[in-house]
Amino acid sequence: MDIFLSINNREQVIQLPIIPEEIEVQFANENETFKTIQFGDLNLIGNKGLKSLNIQTFFPNKEYPFAKSKEMTGDDFKESVLMWIDRKVPIRVVIVNKDNKELINMAVSIEGFDHGYDRVGDLTYSLSLKEFPFVGVV
Repeated sequence: MDIFLSINNREQVIQLPIIPEEIEVQFANENETFKTIQFGDLNLIGNKGLKSLNIQTFFPNKEYPFAKSKEMTGDDFKESVLMWIDRKVPIRVVIVNKDNKELINMAVSIEGFDHGYDRVGDLTYSLSLKEFPFVGVV
């Protein structure tokens, strides 16, 4: 599996060198429950909610033979993500399997970026992303 993050139609593309063990996409429908006198609780099916995902892994600050990409350090990655946040534009996350089949390809906003360093100096991080639907004017 490979994970790519990009900004502004591939102006900058980052391949994550260390893939997390698990990626889970979450979404919830916007259903509503109402209490009625005659029927008790009723559930009305609402619109589909926005998808979200969280990527939690580390980004090396030194070379590892098992890293999928060696183009930047963890510190470079941190600066890129912080710059993307400052630009206030959506990014794109693309996840492909080992056969290069796209599993996920969606525009997202960065909802959170928690980061720190482990004992060997690599950047540990959790990147929270939420679907960013592009809306056209009719």
